[in-house]
Amino acid sequence: MDPNQIRINDLARELQLKAKAIIDYLPVAGVKDKETHSSSIDLEAANKIRQHFRKLLEEEQSAEIKAQAEHAAKFARFNPARLEPPAAPSVANPAQTKATPQAEHAAKLIPVSAARPEPSAAPTVTNQTQMLVAAISTRVEVAVKSKPLVHSNRSASKRWAAALGELRRLMMDLLDEVGPRHPKETAASQISRLREARKVPEHIAALMQTLLKIRNIAEYNSGFVPTATVAAVLRAISVAISEWAMAQGSAYTAEFQEWKPPA
Repeated sequence: MDPNQIRINDLARELQLKAKAIIDYLPVAGVKDKETHSSSIDLEAANKIRQHFRKLLEEEQSAEIKAQAEHAAKFARFNPARLEPPAAPSVANPAQTKATPQAEHAAKLIPVSAARPEPSAAPTVTNQTQMLVAAISTRVEVAVKSKPLVHSNRSASKRWAAALGELRRLMMDLLDEVGPRHPKETAASQISRLREARKVPEHIAALMQTLLKIRNIAEYNSGFVPTATVAAVLRAISVAISEWAMAQGSAYTAEFQEWKPPA
């Protein structure tokens, strides 16, 4: 093979894209009559394609960060109690309070540790979903930002980047079934649009946004390898999305079910 050329398939694998996306962009890059995956293009055109799709990815990351900030602000607006510290309990001055003989006798019979709080109301399904999404997001945020929880292993990092890239591709194919992406629309924006149109449940959309964020971390932070806990979270996210895909009758259900974190 000519060292000054690269196959479209190889370039698509490098950028973790479908070959069709590159073929569709070839005329813009100045390449004519290259309509098969096995065709080769010169390196100059390949560099133009790399710059184009990497710019799109950077825009997508910025949009994801903005969407996550908006989601956090919305969640805080509807759940102000999460942002307020609990009020300090009032403590009576022991010098001003004198226990009665009956109270002293009761204290001996019933230790303080045996006291039972009043049962709280059972959480609703909506609250349970919010709690699940918040717990997963918090665990992931802590895990990906804490250096002691991330191992430096270049080979494993590459496997994870490839595996998460494949999971992202499956998710985007699934979303295109539900509502095709608009021109120049980022993945995060597509998820938000379909959520607002009620074509994707809010908790599934939140899990998809989390998956996008972790995939970008794996792609652009060399040496990133999730811990066993984060790997389990990612597997749980893929299962949750596959269950929803099955309910929609998606053709990608089986592929989601087969996805597993790299060994």
